[in-house]
Amino acid sequence: MVGLLYTTFGVMTEKYPHMLGIEQSSANLVGAVGLGVFLFTVPFNTILVSNVNLRICSAIGCFFAVGGVLSSAWASQLWHLLVGLSLCGGYGVSMLWTATIKIVPHYFKARQKMAYMATGIGYGIGRAVFPYIVTTIYDATNYRDTVLYTVIFFAFSITAPICYREQLPKDRPKTAAKLLKAYVHPLKRYIAPFHLANGYLWNAELTGVAVVLFTYVDRTTGSETIATNVQTINGAMQMAGAIGLTLILLKVKMNHYVLQIVCNFLIGVACIVLGAYKNEYSFYVTSGILGFMEAIMVGNITCVCHHLYPEKDVVYAFGFHEAVGGIAGFVAPYTAGLLQERYGDEIGFYYLAANSMLGGALYIIAGLIRPTIWTHRPEPEEESNDSTSATSATEGSNEKASLSSSDATADDKLQISADDVKPELTSGAAAS
Repeated sequence: MVGLLYTTFGVMTEKYPHMLGIEQSSANLVGAVGLGVFLFTVPFNTILVSNVNLRICSAIGCFFAVGGVLSSAWASQLWHLLVGLSLCGGYGVSMLWTATIKIVPHYFKARQKMAYMATGIGYGIGRAVFPYIVTTIYDATNYRDTVLYTVIFFAFSITAPICYREQLPKDRPKTAAKLLKAYVHPLKRYIAPFHLANGYLWNAELTGVAVVLFTYVDRTTGSETIATNVQTINGAMQMAGAIGLTLILLKVKMNHYVLQIVCNFLIGVACIVLGAYKNEYSFYVTSGILGFMEAIMVGNITCVCHHLYPEKDVVYAFGFHEAVGGIAGFVAPYTAGLLQERYGDEIGFYYLAANSMLGGALYIIAGLIRPTIWTHRPEPEEESNDSTSATSATEGSNEKASLSSSDATADDKLQISADDVKPELTSGAAAS
């Protein structure tokens, strides 16, 4: 579903200006809002799938995904697409994706990495196959029929509420205050501003490329076939990247923080090449490299959260990371399209490259300021200010308090009052 959603925004965005009589930058809003909603609502969906029946959550996602895409078939104005396809469709797919991530540990106990890899492979397959399918249907029919055929693929999501378990084990329910405190706690850590800024910047590149790549190649080469091939190669290499990262993780222990920085800069270089060299073969090679690196980034981000935060903060840190990625999804695709329209196609890709490389630079700065970031995984008992001295002082005071309490308890046990022996004295006097 995620691959199909990205393909729909990427391929169909090029059709909206002719269909609605709008500028290309305005058409990019459809993908920008849709991908923004998809990412921004992940934290909210995480709470729902953790505390509500999973079949109900996946059924809600299926309803919004199918209903939103179906309503866009009769769109005659831009706001129809924004409400139906972007808001409803984006939220529905987000809920289905979150439910899929949640279900993995309950069906796969021993090989969870392989199961998570399968979800990434499915995303890559969607990005590789559906550009051909959608383009072929559109060339043979019209926009409305293309959307209606696309709805058939989205309708396969109905298998989720049917096949998922009726009720999954849940954690002990938390009050709203405790839940809010747990969510805010990761933000108190030193690394949080750098981590969230990196999340915004590299998601800006990811969502921006997803929306503008097809239109850019089509306009540059004058061939929709080449644009479709580029989109397909990008998706196929994303599938290869998901497989490759998982196989590497099974055999090699690596520093995920450093890997994220390297990927940030390599993706930035690939975007620069996409904008600078406008020929068919350059598009094929560069889009493939870009897709491979993007897949590694997507799979690596949860590992980075494990590297930077204690175990109890990981899920919430990931939620905030996806939320700021949603903000980037709202902003970056539209901005990239606007820059392409006003200053040239290559400027939009230079903007996306700058976002990705700046994200890597922020991680380097964070590591230079506090070198332990490169190798350190915070322990659960560390406080949010990362002060080990404060932790030691707290533990020392707790130990002293515990010893004092033990001494006091021992003294209480040794004390014998006159009332305690009085019954014995009384009984002895009576006997004599």
